[in-house]
Amino acid sequence: KRGKSTIAYIIQRVCRAIWTNLLRDNIPELTTESFQTIARGFDVKANFPQCVGAIDGKHIRVCNPANSGSLFFNYKAFFS
Repeated sequence: KRGKSTIAYIIQRVCRAIWTNLLRDNIPELTTESFQTIARGFDVKANFPQCVGAIDGKHIRVCNPANSGSLFFNYKAFFS
């Protein structure tokens, strides 16, 4: 059995090693040109100009409202 501080230390070291060794190969360096390309993509696909990123929304679980069918059923497979 290991102590909490030992486990926390190991997790931190492993995460740092993964980040350090995989960063350059898996996350490209962002340049002005890459930001412009990303922004063009958002504008073309979503009519959302000058956007270079998006985040997922937060779903708050609710009881299924009466007679709502699937209106409040989200892609995470619960009502929100």
